[in-house]
Amino acid sequence: MFRFVGKFLGLLLLLIGCSDIPRDNPFDPANKNSFTQPVILVEGFVNTAPENPYVNYSTWAIEGMEKITQIYKEQILIAEYHRDVNGYDDPYNSEVTSQKFTQIQDSYIAEDDPVPRGVPDVFINGQEKRISGASSSTSVLTEATPVLDKLTAQQNYYLIQPRVETTDGDLQIGCLVAALGNRTGADLKMRLLFVKDMEQPFLHHVVQDVSPLKSIGDLKKGSYKEVDFDPVANTGKFDYIIYVLYDSQGKNVLQTVKENL
Repeated sequence: MFRFVGKFLGLLLLLIGCSDIPRDNPFDPANKNSFTQPVILVEGFVNTAPENPYVNYSTWAIEGMEKITQIYKEQILIAEYHRDVNGYDDPYNSEVTSQKFTQIQDSYIAEDDPVPRGVPDVFINGQEKRISGASSSTSVLTEATPVLDKLTAQQNYYLIQPRVETTDGDLQIGCLVAALGNRTGADLKMRLLFVKDMEQPFLHHVVQDVSPLKSIGDLKKGSYKEVDFDPVANTGKFDYIIYVLYDSQGKNVLQTVKENL
């Protein structure tokens, strides 16, 4: 659906200003009643080191996230951040990503939350919901379901159209972001997640790297903005990119979209 929406939005933006645009279209930013479906980001911080005696907790969390995608399908995107903990080195962590992943996890933990950073730690749309630990895959699903039912039933007021091109071996990455529904976004932020499917159990949504949190400023109602990110070497280590739109604090996810490479 969202690939179609993106193409439609691109055509629509070329035509904005023409008097014959049907303003009742739900994807038209100038339609004050416009909206789209939310795509919820579920992020899990895990450790799958084979020698870790507590590895089952992480695999239960990952399995629980997989069950979530089976239920909510296109309205959910999963991201797994593999971290080293307590001397157990996760084979899918690296020195490059470790600090970045820690910063993301810490940004989601509320100041009054008594539970410290750890694994597994699952977050739904950033600070919207935190699930710390896992006693089974069902326990994760049970905690997540009420929040996901609420979020997926809501209308969303942001639309992201990805743009990825390859130039001289680099990925040139950008997007258009539109504000729908007569809403205004203040001091918005964006981040890219670079994800790989390892085609192994519990390793289908492994985040390989993340971009810095980028400020895109204000987005007035009925308007759109073009956003460009720094080029990334096209090494073939990524399968797709998740575009994440945040609020001004970078703590709450407003909308996401997936772009296959």
